[in-house]
Amino acid sequence: LPSDPAVVPALWQWEIATGSGAHVQLPAGDVTDVWTDDTHVVAAEASGTVRWLSRQGDELAIDRATATGFNAKHSAFAPGAAFVAVGGVGGALIKVDGDHTTRLATFHAEVRAVAVADDARHVAAGTDDGSLVVIDAETLQRTVLHGHTGRIRHVAFADRGRVLLSADS
Repeated sequence: LPSDPAVVPALWQWEIATGSGAHVQLPAGDVTDVWTDDTHVVAAEASGTVRWLSRQGDELAIDRATATGFNAKHSAFAPGAAFVAVGGVGGALIKVDGDHTTRLATFHAEVRAVAVADDARHVAAGTDDGSLVVIDAETLQRTVLHGHTGRIRHVAFADRGRVLLSADS
């Protein structure tokens, strides 16, 4: 949570043409990633909680929440938000599918980068110690990729999930 008690964590939606906004307060706050299809919203928080919301005109309403049990660094959404892959400060990589969570992997370092392929079959994770892994989201089979010498900050799938791009620092 923010250190300033006057700051109330919220997720906002803005009408760009008018500059008017509406928000919903989030109990845990500190949203790290957000996805929408114009009707539904999924927000991943640094607390590890994933919240599903609905857009009702000018309002946002929380429909449900799933706690992962660990602090999160970065999340990625499968197409249509079929599931959320959440990378943790302590090295956990969790798949959140509604109210169900599945541990995809545990690393020795913080998971800083996460991506989900367009077909939702593969999840990629990059860590602070340079580990890079692609995991089959259904079978949990892992492919370890070697070559990075620094922390991996970004990963992205290309070519319909056949190619992975990764960047280190």
